[in-house]
Amino acid sequence: MGEQKIINTLIGVFVGAILAAALIPVALQQLA
Repeated sequence: MGEQKIINTLIGVFVGAILAAALIPVALQQLA
């Protein structure tokens, strides 16, 4: 049970990092 929670957390962090990497350049272009 504990391992599943860790895996879910890692997936969440990984997806969050991908979304941030994809959205930050777009946000910077909007501000530029």
